[in-house]
Amino acid sequence: MHIGLASLPLDHGSSDILDTVHAVVRQASNLGVGVLCFSSRSITTPQDPTPLLHDAARLAHDCSLALLLPVLDTASGQESVAVIDASGTILAVYQPGVSHCYPAFELAGRCFGLVVGDTLWTRGDCLRPLVRHGAQLIFHAHATVLDGDGIPPRTWCDPDASFHEKALICRSAEAKIPIASVGPAHPCQAAATCVVAPDGSCLCHQPYSQPGLLTHHWESPASDFACLSSSSMP
Repeated sequence: MHIGLASLPLDHGSSDILDTVHAVVRQASNLGVGVLCFSSRSITTPQDPTPLLHDAARLAHDCSLALLLPVLDTASGQESVAVIDASGTILAVYQPGVSHCYPAFELAGRCFGLVVGDTLWTRGDCLRPLVRHGAQLIFHAHATVLDGDGIPPRTWCDPDASFHEKALICRSAEAKIPIASVGPAHPCQAAATCVVAPDGSCLCHQPYSQPGLLTHHWESPASDFACLSSSSMP
């Protein structure tokens, strides 16, 4: 199946945000993407995000693809990540820092894990619960950009750059699971939007600082065991 990673600029809360989401989702659908994940803190709204999430659910149904859609409520500062299947059903809305577990969900006949924000960089054990509960691939949505002291990468795993891409390699190897990581398009982004394999290789990545849609054909058999949802996890 094809997975998609949509890297947008930070705080893309302009009046045409719905048009942007629609355009990216329809582009992904035309390319045969089955599951599409957006970058964190890129889609913002000054009001209750519920109408935007329901609009995205209708779009997922119309385009027959699943969505992992982070939406930042700028009034409260809380980001919510909606997990929407291809039928347009909102399976869950995960709130980093509020929800007490890392979610695993079945989408398109596969089991995926979801990690949001800096957790993947700072907690070495963050993927273990997801693997134990059936995850076959981890989606990682983040908004990490470097401050004035950091050096952004210019090539994959740049030895002079920050540790973030090396951390992706380590986490994937430790958990023996591929990671599809999507961050904002930014001149000082900490890591490329990319797909990393457990053997340490980068399977593909989006050009640095460029917004856009990255797709990857992920070969994995359908899971032959139940994927435990986040509500079932400790």
